[in-house]
Amino acid sequence: MSPLPGTAVGSMLAEILAGSARYLAKRPKLPSLFDKVAEELGRVAAGSSATKVVARVTGIALVSLDALAAPGPSQRQVVTAGWSGHPIAVLVDEALVELLVALSLGDGEPMARTPASHPSTHIDTAIVRCVLGELVEAVERAFSGVLDAPLQIDDIARELDRKRFGGGAASVLEASFEVGAGEAGGLVSIVLPRALLDTMPLDRTDAREAGTGADTRWAEQLQAGITRANVELQFVLGDWACSLGDLMRMRVGQVLTLDVTPQSLVRAESNDEPILLCELGRSQGRFTARVDDFADRERAFVNGLLAG
Repeated sequence: MSPLPGTAVGSMLAEILAGSARYLAKRPKLPSLFDKVAEELGRVAAGSSATKVVARVTGIALVSLDALAAPGPSQRQVVTAGWSGHPIAVLVDEALVELLVALSLGDGEPMARTPASHPSTHIDTAIVRCVLGELVEAVERAFSGVLDAPLQIDDIARELDRKRFGGGAASVLEASFEVGAGEAGGLVSIVLPRALLDTMPLDRTDAREAGTGADTRWAEQLQAGITRANVELQFVLGDWACSLGDLMRMRVGQVLTLDVTPQSLVRAESNDEPILLCELGRSQGRFTARVDDFADRERAFVNGLLAG
């Protein structure tokens, strides 16, 4: 993915992609490892049923927990487990849970009786926990030979316990999979902390085996993961400077005069980084921001120095 020349958005995406690519390129065994995970997920989903189940990798990305792409809390089951002193999470959306329960019962299609998202009996709850446990065991089998430590399930909940992974800024690898049988199916994501990956023997060991060319699958999967990440923009109308004393004497109702006009451009920022310059407008009773240009971060830096 080539960045848009002179744009902050393209530059930031290029930096993220390059950093992830460099890290993952040193671990050439990961693509085949996650292919094995997909095979095991498909095998577990099918069970003893004659239904054909297909599982495939849909994306792999090294991201922060804050940028983790996953269904909302009401749409998933989150299995947290301990592995060699590190946490691991398996996120399963409800559509897949219901399909797995149906296949385990021999129905071949999602349950119509009791949704897996709201089990009404102890038996229903036990079945859901059982199929989720089988998914975790599938991950453990796929990683055998790379990490032989037993994988112990600690909790099954609705939300990911971010504190266990080091907080929102922690670096994790998210591998996403699609599992389906006919028109039914759903998504599952595996979240591994970077610290756990660093303990695995995944480094390049044989130059002939690794090859000299780049693995295009990694670029495609990284790009897919990055483009799914949510970005929050703040629209800044203008800046106003005052002394600390003026700020302490400020009262409710006081009018502040900004050095802006209705024609002034609004600055769109993300994490205090200028991204876009927009023209403010109105439509159907709401304010709008029409993109006028991309922000020049170097010029903004110089202007900030001059203003200071």
